[in-house]
Amino acid sequence: MVIWSAFLLGLLGSTHCLGMCAPLVLAFGKSNNQNGIFSNLLYNLGRLLTYTSMGLVVGWIGKAVLFAEWQPYVAVLMGLLMVLIGIFSINLDTWVAKLSLMRYLFAQVQKGIGAVLKQKTQLFSFLFLGVLNGFLPCGLVYMGLMGAVAAGDSTQGALYMLFFGLGTFPLMMTAFFLGNRLSQQWRKRLRQIYPFAFVGLGLWLMYIGYQSYLNILANPTSIEDCH
Repeated sequence: MVIWSAFLLGLLGSTHCLGMCAPLVLAFGKSNNQNGIFSNLLYNLGRLLTYTSMGLVVGWIGKAVLFAEWQPYVAVLMGLLMVLIGIFSINLDTWVAKLSLMRYLFAQVQKGIGAVLKQKTQLFSFLFLGVLNGFLPCGLVYMGLMGAVAAGDSTQGALYMLFFGLGTFPLMMTAFFLGNRLSQQWRKRLRQIYPFAFVGLGLWLMYIGYQSYLNILANPTSIEDCH
């Protein structure tokens, strides 16, 4: 699994984040104007910590339950799902929200975020805010975790989700600096990129999976050594 696909997933998929996370970024930016940039960096660092931790766990699970020869199939499956999501403009968050467990998780995380937002004088509370935000049910994050499962091991899984989080940085920082100047109309235009980005990245992941499959056929002994 190519790590840079995680960065592209985060970068191209972050147009989706404008609808969910940008309002929160603007809200706490206003609540701490003197240290706005630092608080925003702490918030994003918190998200990275959560994403990386989740990648570490699911990468370990992937290594435990998947043999190396299954990883190309997971990559192709993930790519196919992304293509379908893009073509049919499927809203992943709508599907996730239908699950009672996800609704419960969302409610609990929201309570935590509300408590942190009340602590306006504590700058490092924004780090914890980012950590909590990383646990919000999000279809885009779950797509990234699928890639982390197929990454090969816990280290690669953590790196995959780290690069995924870094991919979301540019647009989230842009939203912070532009503030209200980033109109709803522009946010809508950026979100229109989302389906095309998913189709393109999905096709690329399918290609990566196919190439990995060819490599396994060409080097079967390397797979046997992993068992």
